[in-house]
Formats: sequence, C-alpha cells, structure tokens
Amino acid sequence: MAQASTKRSYHSPLREAQTESTRERILQALAEQVAEEGIADFAVAGVAERAGVSERTVYRHFPSRGDLIAAVDEYWQRAPRPPAPGSLGELPDFAGPLFEFFERNEAWVQTANSSRLGKQVHHVDRERRWQFFQSQAGDWAEGVPEELWRRCSVASRVLMSSPAWLLMRDDLGLSHEQATDAVQWAVGVLIEQVERARTEETRGDREETS
Repeated sequence: MAQASTKRSYHSPLREAQTESTRERILQALAEQVAEEGIADFAVAGVAERAGVSERTVYRHFPSRGDLIAAVDEYWQRAPRPPAPGSLGELPDFAGPLFEFFERNEAWVQTANSSRLGKQVHHVDRERRWQFFQSQAGDWAEGVPEELWRRCSVASRVLMSSPAWLLMRDDLGLSHEQATDAVQWAVGVLIEQVERARTEETRGDREETS
C-alpha cells in the first residue's frame, strides 16, 4: 500500500530577511509620503514608487490601505529608542540622544505630527513616555510635594517631545545643539526645584524628630 506523500515546508532565513526588508522599505516610503503630502493624498502607487517595488508587491505585503496604515504603528514602536535615564539627575542629558533619535527618524516624526495617521502613532508613543514617568514617580518623587512633581513631570514631557523638537527646529530655527542646550537648561531648572523641595522636606523631618 502506497504511503500518502506529505508536503514539506521549506524555511528560508534569506527569503524571510528579504521579505522583512521589503516591508520596511514600503513602510518607510509611506512615512515619507505622508510627511510630505499628508494622509489625504496618500496613494499606494506613490508608496510603491518610493519603495522601488510594484503596487502588486505592496498589496502582497499589505492587502489593503488599512493594513498598510496599521503596520506603521508596529514599525514605529520597534524603532530602537535611546535608553531611558536611570535617575532624575540624568534627565536633562536625555535630551541629546532623544533629539538625535528624532533627527534619524525625521519622516516618522513629521508623520506623527501632521496627519490623522501620525496622531494615532504619536498617541501610543506619548502614552509610553507617560507610563515611564509614572513608573519612576515612586523613586524620583519621594519627598517632593505632589503638585510640584506633577508640574515638573508635565513640563519635562512637553519639552522633551517631538512637537517641541519640530517647533524649535522649524519655527524658531534652532540647530540641534541649540535645541538640546535649551531643553537641558530648562529641565535642569525644573530638577533644581524638585531637589530643593526634597532637601527642605528632609530638613523639616529632621527638625521635627530632633
């Protein structure tokens, strides 16, 4: 009795790498087109031309416009970000690598601040940064009045954001170094206020127990 033949699956690391590379080129092309022309003028044909592939290839990876747009968030979230500061005192210096990250991903930053698609992507990134501040609050905010910590965290988030970076670069004409220096100074002033409040709180506790 003849045995039924079974079809073997073939795993090709090279083919998978080529597929992923093509996906990334398509998504990068989408970000560039949206950044330049806006989401209203987004066309698959234009994305395909920028990516150097056929429209058929785009649709093979992303069967619909919705699938293509949904993949943008996933791609953006996988972009390697600079390591988060480990202490409150390291926060001002974080502006440098953060702004460098924005520069390296300019098309994505433009997209995140100029379209409906970008607002969705930017919202996810903004929530991640806020969760980071909240997770650190227990250690960083110890001994600091709650209202002062709230003002510091909110102001720091605004200053160290992609909209602030775009404003300083495009509207105010600041260079990368000037924008970084300005934010480092401003966040440093905020931290001085926090540290002063922490010191005064500690001194007050000592006086009460003495």
